[in-house]
Amino acid sequence: MALLTLVTLAPAAGAAPARRSAELLPATTRAYLSIADSEALQDRWSRTQLAELADAPALQAFRAQVQRQIDRKQAQMEQLYGVNLDELLAVSIGEAAMAVVETPGDQVTRVFLIQVGDDLSAVHDLLSKVETRLVQRLARKSQLALAGVQVAHYQVPQSNASDEDVLYFVHDGVLGLGGDVATITQLLEQWNEATVGKLASLPAFADVMQRVGVEDPAWNPPVVFFAHPLRLDELLDPTEIQADGKRRPTFAAKHGFNAIQGIGGGLSLAENGLDVLYRLAVYAPPPHAQGMQILDFPASDDFTPPDWAPEYLNSLTTLYWRVEKILDHIGPLFDDVAANDDLGAFDDIYQDVKNDLNVDLKELAARLGPRLVVTSDALEKTSNTSQRDLVAIQIKPGQETRVAEDIERLLRDDPTVKRLTFPISRRDGARTVVERHTLWRVGEAGGLGRREDRKGFTAAGILVTRGYLLIATNYEMLRRLFAPAVQLEGAKFAGSKDFQDAMQRLTALSGESACARIFAHADRDFFTTYELLRQGQLEEAETMYGRAITKLLEQLDEGQTLDFDTLPPFGEIVHYFGKSATAVKPQPTGWLVVGFVKP
Repeated sequence: MALLTLVTLAPAAGAAPARRSAELLPATTRAYLSIADSEALQDRWSRTQLAELADAPALQAFRAQVQRQIDRKQAQMEQLYGVNLDELLAVSIGEAAMAVVETPGDQVTRVFLIQVGDDLSAVHDLLSKVETRLVQRLARKSQLALAGVQVAHYQVPQSNASDEDVLYFVHDGVLGLGGDVATITQLLEQWNEATVGKLASLPAFADVMQRVGVEDPAWNPPVVFFAHPLRLDELLDPTEIQADGKRRPTFAAKHGFNAIQGIGGGLSLAENGLDVLYRLAVYAPPPHAQGMQILDFPASDDFTPPDWAPEYLNSLTTLYWRVEKILDHIGPLFDDVAANDDLGAFDDIYQDVKNDLNVDLKELAARLGPRLVVTSDALEKTSNTSQRDLVAIQIKPGQETRVAEDIERLLRDDPTVKRLTFPISRRDGARTVVERHTLWRVGEAGGLGRREDRKGFTAAGILVTRGYLLIATNYEMLRRLFAPAVQLEGAKFAGSKDFQDAMQRLTALSGESACARIFAHADRDFFTTYELLRQGQLEEAETMYGRAITKLLEQLDEGQTLDFDTLPPFGEIVHYFGKSATAVKPQPTGWLVVGFVKP
């Protein structure tokens, strides 16, 4: 169960250094996952704290639900192909690879390549089971000779448009399974040819694997993956046909994000004291156009948390972003998403704000950045507002007063905004200096209202101080953060040993230069979201995690739902959660991401 759970949750597809299957699969592969040795992976998994969590007695009831979902997926695969994933892995003596391949007409087919070696007794037994199951589904079997290889071809009565034939072959120590005759024919015809036209030669694949490999040439991760995520999304969820007979452009293509042509890398378990170590690269070569130009993240080697950040925070991300680029290119995105494709809506708002409020938003953005800090805290009592998120945007030197004035002009006449006078204390040598600042409360404090009527957070907070523009999902977070006891006496995040150890490990793995570094205390960071999920209140959560998970759960069909009320209180499993850290590095053809989870 544990291994299948890992495979199910692994990133959608990929390959890594020296994987034979990547030299066999066609360049039209859109998603790829390769496991070097399933038994070795299972052994590594069993040595992680995550495995201990998965097997925890307190999770027995929930684990039974998850197992039923896994069994359901296994049964679906068995219904389609006459075999399930566990059975394929059981006959593997080495690599097991799974791929989604694009076929003509914007269709996809799936291909499995399992290394089985020369002793085929177990494979023949499995194929006998497969034949019995498929014949029971009234499949008609024929024997094909494709590129000199004998292929068992089962034509199965189609009950869904996505159903395929089933083809099996054994060649050169590999058991192959697929659903499209043309794809299997191409694979076998080019079996011994050079890598031209293969996944391994695809520029996106070759680029990300080369960049991941350069980071540590000796690293041979047990799991490797690759995907062309945007093309895969187009294939699996095609857009509607327009009046001219063509498909409506996807959001990504419309706004330039189709520059992202691949994501791939590797993942290892129980390595050098880490539960999980991952390296992945994003292939997005220039030139970038339209909304893609927003994603401009310069490198830095300064990731020291700001001196106002207390140790009690759940997590802390430092990101370098050329903020001024956002307003230069966000107009069409805003028009498409927030204004229901009302072209020019953003420009109209920009001009209204400039003319009516005397604030030039582009000039305001030019006074900010490039450093951003994203963090969160949580209260012990669980409620929809007990975890609060904060984005702090650094203000360029000498611009703090101008930014505070712009914010005042933007907010002072808004009836939903209240100005609060807020004293903030700081040390100036031996003296304590108290400065009065304006804390803007946006929205109503206390009441939640009907969820369908809410567009934002209940009572967000905005504050300009200490060289930052701070925006919190709840203004009470800012009141707590800048309370005298916290600022004058409390321990600082920068001094946390856990944080310092994680940053040292990141530097050893990926160097000092990056555009982002992320650190999280998982035991703190997941608490509120977990408890709200368990209590059936996640839809009301005012957290980024909560809203993301709610959106994800909305996509699941009825048969995939889980009863989260069977989860134990977080306190019963909190000791299984450790720390995580990630670094993101800008590179000429995209970004490199290196991270880990440790006990």
